[in-house]
Amino acid sequence: MDDKATYLAAHQELANNRDEALWIKALTLRSGDEEGARYEYLRMRVEELKRSTNTQSTNLREPPFDLDRLSSGEYGLAKTYWLYGVMVNVLISFIIMLTGELKVNWLIAALTVISSGYYLLYWTPGIWASSRNYEGPVYLAWLAKISTIIGALFSLAGLISIKNL
Repeated sequence: MDDKATYLAAHQELANNRDEALWIKALTLRSGDEEGARYEYLRMRVEELKRSTNTQSTNLREPPFDLDRLSSGEYGLAKTYWLYGVMVNVLISFIIMLTGELKVNWLIAALTVISSGYYLLYWTPGIWASSRNYEGPVYLAWLAKISTIIGALFSLAGLISIKNL
């Protein structure tokens, strides 16, 4: 609710269905002066409405991570590339390496590779979108795109090598 709408709601409430406890408080604060109490009531009621609106909006926060937001580039180039790209891919590569070193079931390794491929389907368009919206040096946006292509080629080569095992 914007500021004007909040004041309008408080005014309409005062005219039609006022909060009697708040009205008595306003009258008391204004020593029985009804005109002053009207303004005091509006001031206090607007504050209440603003607090309740802020509480509702904080309860409706978006989750900290969302694949759709990632693929649309909403997280920005730096966060999309370094956090959701490089760090996640290092983690996935480490898991794949461990599955090979520990002679873990091929199914676990295959599921890890498939899930990383699925993740790349969201991350790669996110790099493209965030690079397009990037306001910093142009060469950084291009480097991100180029390294993403190289990374995708390495991932494809990895899938081909697993298939040939």
